[in-house]
Amino acid sequence: MQWLCIASDYQHIHVALCNKNKILLQSSVDKKLGNQQLLLTIDELLKAGDAQLCDIQFIGINLGPAPYTSLRIAIATANGLSTATSIPLVGIDALQTFMHAYPPKDESAITIALLNAFNFDLFYAIAQTNEAFTAGYKNVDALLTHIAEQYSSKSILFIGNGVELYQEKIKQTINNYTIADPLPMYPNIQQLVNLGWHNWQEEKTLETALPLYLKTATYKKSVNIK
Repeated sequence: MQWLCIASDYQHIHVALCNKNKILLQSSVDKKLGNQQLLLTIDELLKAGDAQLCDIQFIGINLGPAPYTSLRIAIATANGLSTATSIPLVGIDALQTFMHAYPPKDESAITIALLNAFNFDLFYAIAQTNEAFTAGYKNVDALLTHIAEQYSSKSILFIGNGVELYQEKIKQTINNYTIADPLPMYPNIQQLVNLGWHNWQEEKTLETALPLYLKTATYKKSVNIK
């Protein structure tokens, strides 16, 4: 049951050859070289794994949020391969991945993921025990004020690169928090693979992959995700 996972983050585009939720081989391309090297890297990875595209059952693709240029390259590559070969696509939401990897410990705790959305905005996800998590984006000051007012009785665990970026603002605005140590900046490739495999088992396939980055189109309003 071999499949490919293609996942951009804030620095690289990663490719993994997987069997179920196990990574067999993986490689990475600097985000600045993705246009030139991503297809070549996929080809080399398949050869190293003694596999061909016809052996691939599906392509899991990270839909973001992530920096738009590298995200667009990864998604366009996945869409192109799928169109050329009829290999199904499975979308992977990075915020949902974070929530699966760092669930709240109990009913008194919440997990909040913050990812840099640039221009003083943050993508965020807020997870509470036994509830669908809320995801969206907001201006950093408005978001932190909302968190301080809404979750004053909760123990908050912060994760994501937005935490490092705005750590001083968090310290000035919120009291009842801890920052994960070590701080995960972005879901790692294994975490993304885990959700990709889960979504395949749930038959959550896509005809065309679209990025979860365009703030005015996708995460403009908060949404609840199971």
